[in-house]
Amino acid sequence: MKTPTMSPALEITEEKALTLSKSASPKLTYHQAVNSYFVAGPGQIYRVAECSIEQFTAFVASCVTAVKNPKVVSAGSLVGLDYSELLDRWYALDTLRVYGATVPLYSSIKEAERAKH
Repeated sequence: MKTPTMSPALEITEEKALTLSKSASPKLTYHQAVNSYFVAGPGQIYRVAECSIEQFTAFVASCVTAVKNPKVVSAGSLVGLDYSELLDRWYALDTLRVYGATVPLYSSIKEAERAKH
């Protein structure tokens, strides 16, 4: 019985697809983003999935200032996002990380408390 083999052209295409998907993969998973916490304002701790739109918008705005070219990020990638949707919150946080912004997220309230001090 002959073993099926993949044509060389398909092997290259498959390899390129794997390479492309690795580079296009998010820096922050959806689960990590929505379940994380951030410190804002005068030491207030908020959970990404539960904070108000205003609190999240202020947090994103503070992260944008840490990007080398904040106009590019805010004018292009973050325009039109609906922060009432958790998917858009994840997308904004991941986009900020892709652009090199410091996005101080913490996996627990205790970790966020330690960061306040």
